[in-house]
Amino acid sequence: MLDLKNLFAGYDRKHPILKDVSLTANSGEITVLLGRNGSGKSTLLHTVIGAIHASGQILANGIELATLKPNERAKHLSFLPQRLPAPALSVKETVALGLTPQRTRLGEAEWRLVDEKIEALGITALSDRAVSTLSGGERQKVFLALMLTQDTDILLFDEPTTYADAPFTALFYSLLRKERAKGKTILLVMHHVGEALTLADRVAVLQNGSLAFCGTPAEALEREIPEKCFELTRYTAKRDGKTAVFFKAE
Repeated sequence: MLDLKNLFAGYDRKHPILKDVSLTANSGEITVLLGRNGSGKSTLLHTVIGAIHASGQILANGIELATLKPNERAKHLSFLPQRLPAPALSVKETVALGLTPQRTRLGEAEWRLVDEKIEALGITALSDRAVSTLSGGERQKVFLALMLTQDTDILLFDEPTTYADAPFTALFYSLLRKERAKGKTILLVMHHVGEALTLADRVAVLQNGSLAFCGTPAEALEREIPEKCFELTRYTAKRDGKTAVFFKAE
């Protein structure tokens, strides 16, 4: 579980980007964070990992993260930003970095685990390639495999499918659901409201650095959050007795 309590954060203490944000992401749930550009979504994630100064409390399974050193923090949570620089390592070496918070030396069992995560992302053929030679989509799979190898209780993602193709997006959502089934706490920033409402167990909306809504997708629809917060128009379509809901910006 990830608990944020009365969080104020930003690059300038006199003008915080996040303003008194309190939010809980539960274990065994996918919590999606939505908001317009500049609302503070990425700032919130970077605050959780300790990259931005904050006041208030950030608790990971009851442990205050501010009391932990970076290597200790990495045992509790992992983070996949929109972009990462390519390390001067092979794919296999990069994915193995996910084990370094727990171990200093890797044995046969650890390398088998690395191979399993690489295979799960469908990039076994790239194992010996330098990450710097890969396409953007291939790199994203490498870093996701690294994150899964790290195997933390809390997973943070910043718009991981923004530049992804449809097959990777489907694979990513499938992996998220598997991690949820293991009881992991998942918090991710998304920009596509319709996809968020389909994927999430809970949805949180930031507006101008403050929490405007937090609830289930059904509650978001009932309170017309897509229309009121994002100025979207709702459409429904029926097929084979089922009703689908989608949104468009007019």
